Amino acid sequence: MEVFTFPYLMQMNGKKIYPHTDISKIYADERGGIWIATLAEGLLFWHKDIYHLHTVNSAALTSGRMPDEGVKCMVEDVDGTVLAGTINGLLRYDPETDSMTVPYPELRNELCISLYRDSRDRIWLGTFYHGAFCIDNGKIRHYTFPETGSAELSYYVETPNLNCVRAFYEDYLGNFWISVYGGVGRFDTEKGTIDMLRDSHPEVTRFMIVRDICDHGDGLLLFSGDNGRFLYSPSEDRVETDMHSVRCYTQSNQAVLDDRGLLWIATSDGLFISDRTSGSVYTVGVSSGLPNDNVISLAVDNMNNIWAATFNSISRIKAIRNDSGYSFSVSNFSEDD
Repeated sequence: MEVFTFPYLMQMNGKKIYPHTDISKIYADERGGIWIATLAEGLLFWHKDIYHLHTVNSAALTSGRMPDEGVKCMVEDVDGTVLAGTINGLLRYDPETDSMTVPYPELRNELCISLYRDSRDRIWLGTFYHGAFCIDNGKIRHYTFPETGSAELSYYVETPNLNCVRAFYEDYLGNFWISVYGGVGRFDTEKGTIDMLRDSHPEVTRFMIVRDICDHGDGLLLFSGDNGRFLYSPSEDRVETDMHSVRCYTQSNQAVLDDRGLLWIATSDGLFISDRTSGSVYTVGVSSGLPNDNVISLAVDNMNNIWAATFNSISRIKAIRNDSGYSFSVSNFSEDD
């Protein structure tokens, strides 16, 4: 295991990122750029050709064009601009003009928590209390779902709230999936209805908060959440909750399957890597170089490197093939970067 810690990477305006900078999401664009959503510093951008981080926030933009710096999610639109979901609405950043705009005034005050671009280049926005929105060629459709209990969302009481939308996913069969507080379900985008998986498979009822949906390979979907992970086969309508894998009941925040067949799983207890070809499982955590074990977001760049975000640090991880399997090189961009 190789570990490198960069001395510092300042922002373009000379300001450093301090330990209290909470990171909520990380995203890799098609040009090798890494976008970092933070709850206090707006959007940060890194590229191998830029030594300093570029800052996109109200202080960095003329006339304070970014009305709120609390960014929860982001996605690249088909035109290369970046949509940023904040705690007070949806914004659009244009890297070519270094400008921030409010593209859809009707979404200005939404508390955004998830963004997704589907195979038809539609943009899906999930909110904390107000359901989901679909943006299709500039037209917006709003989906709200029946209340199943108290309108007050509580993480300590198992009362589902279908209007708290955490994730979207389009599977290989064309099925559309949605994660709400209360579990996951197949989403009929025409009728606006959710067929909750827990209704036909009670064994997944305990998975109230699913934070991520990922292709697991072999025709399976991997659902990652606060109570661990489970697998589902859309073609066979089959659930696997006991996966006999390393710490499958650990809180899981995101998973990605790279081109090598390595499945990377971000958990509250480190980063787990499963080699789908050999069956080997590797663990990367504090003991092997990560700044801390609570990995909250992952991204794969165009060089097949994995970027892992914890609450206030970023790590780039290279998987190196050798005779015995894989070793890993960790480069940390931490509190002074």
